[in-house]
Amino acid sequence: MIVRPVKLSDHGGDEVVYRRSSGFLSRYFEIDTLELLPITRWRAFFNVRKFAPPEILRWISADNTRRVQQALTGADYDAVYFFNEITFPSSRPALASQKPIVLVAHNVHSVVARSDGSLPSLLGRFICVHFERLWYADRRAELVCISNNDVAGLRKSGIKRTRTFVAPPGAPPAEPFPEPFRVNATAVLTGSYGWWRKRRDLKAFLASAPSGLPVYTSDAEARAMFQQADWPVIREQPDFGAAMHFGLITDRFEGGFKLKALEYLAKNCAILAYCDLSAEFVGLPHAAEFVRRVGSIAEIRSIMSQMQADDPTALGERFKLFRQACLERYKWSECLLPLYQAYNAARSRVQGLAL
Repeated sequence: MIVRPVKLSDHGGDEVVYRRSSGFLSRYFEIDTLELLPITRWRAFFNVRKFAPPEILRWISADNTRRVQQALTGADYDAVYFFNEITFPSSRPALASQKPIVLVAHNVHSVVARSDGSLPSLLGRFICVHFERLWYADRRAELVCISNNDVAGLRKSGIKRTRTFVAPPGAPPAEPFPEPFRVNATAVLTGSYGWWRKRRDLKAFLASAPSGLPVYTSDAEARAMFQQADWPVIREQPDFGAAMHFGLITDRFEGGFKLKALEYLAKNCAILAYCDLSAEFVGLPHAAEFVRRVGSIAEIRSIMSQMQADDPTALGERFKLFRQACLERYKWSECLLPLYQAYNAARSRVQGLAL
């Protein structure tokens, strides 16, 4: 059985991960899916005493825990996967059931809090650590994170496990490589902006300097924010097979995995990010050249100008090497394999307890 939050949108990285993970696990199991439901904001207010990150408070309810219990009573599952830390507080019946349990974290919120300079994040850091020590450190379940950075963050929070599996998202199908290679000084913005942190950081980007930087985005919420900032935006997507463009990540916080980074690379975009993504590209040729951390629009324009002034043939060869290595590392079939490895580990632990 897969336990996940109810689908609130068809867009966003979480939905991509759920869909791909379910398809992968269906190779090994017949899948039943249980969707947990959010509670009202008023009820969530009283969950503050639960000491959980704010994104999780709306999902902590006796109703959700009861639904997990009822599902376990109604069927004999080989394993139960809890996707997204939102679901972890509802996992108590499963953890007590002596079944193989796998917790799949989409964010380590203490990592988000450490990298987010906002006052609420700084004040709430100890709450995030408390939540993670309660759930992520539970040895009755195997834990899967989606980035190496998240695993390192757990260690900083004092959580030491015998093993933690890492199952990052994979890359989408690649666009044809530009032949001949050329560089367009245009920015591309993809992804969804339902999370308040993402909206806040995009607003900060839009307020940081007057426009003048061509930006392509097809996301309706992002376009509305550009319009509010009186910043012209191009709705249509560029021809990704004709030139290298620049994929923009305005998130200033870290945590989870920036799925849009892989989308950009598959679409022949160098990555310009306001957060540090280097940990996910360690060891890949020319990663430091094509995955850049930036701090201003002036820096973005400078990088674009530098690459346009470079020899296009040599630049294209370096980018092609980097892109090929990245797409090879982030194949969905291999990225998701740790989900099944975590099940095998959980099953071995349960069988050992039964001896």
